[in-house]
Amino acid sequence: ARRIGAPEIEGAVKAVLAKQRGFDIGFVTIAFDGEAPVLTVPPDLASPVTAQEVTYDPRSRRVTALVVVGERQSSLRVTGSLVEMADVAVLTRAVARGETLNAADVAVERRPRDGLPADVAADPAAFLGQVAQKALGAGTALRAGELTRPDLVARGEAVTIVYETPGVALALRGQAREGGPLGAVIGVVNPVSKKVIQATVIGPGRVTVAPIVPVTAAAPAAPARLAAAQP
Repeated sequence: ARRIGAPEIEGAVKAVLAKQRGFDIGFVTIAFDGEAPVLTVPPDLASPVTAQEVTYDPRSRRVTALVVVGERQSSLRVTGSLVEMADVAVLTRAVARGETLNAADVAVERRPRDGLPADVAADPAAFLGQVAQKALGAGTALRAGELTRPDLVARGEAVTIVYETPGVALALRGQAREGGPLGAVIGVVNPVSKKVIQATVIGPGRVTVAPIVPVTAAAPAAPARLAAAQP
């Protein structure tokens, strides 16, 4: 006899659901009740597997179907639950706190959507070059809050403060009062005035300050001229 296993049976049921409900069959799977279904047919029965009498309850996600081969020469009724899937970025190895992720550390896996945190991402590129905020195990679905961009400026580090305006470019040394990644606004001590200024991190050991835009005071309004009353 020829054995038709669960993958073929599932494919036949999903094909009908795709037509009836518009599901993307690549992002759904069926968890059959009990043991994996197997349909045994005569070896000379070469007809394709099809699903008939397919029903689906969107509230419970329950699926029932009659799987047949040929003119119902062999048939099997199956039941189960539809599981929606989603692509997520996962770790390929365990990483320690403070480690930076590279391309080999992240892969994409398709997992059941139910139970996935809302802030998981599917694009591995979003995590490349980021630093783990805590120890993470292999297979962990990556979340935005568990990683951060690496600091390009460390607290207490001597930095170059860049000031640029059209026709003018100045640079002086300063000291960072806090660390920060690219684009972060941090406090920097001006060595000349000893004042703390707010600067934006633009590279390793480099920050920039925005030029001060002078505010032009509005000219006072001219007093209204009153026509003298003629006697």
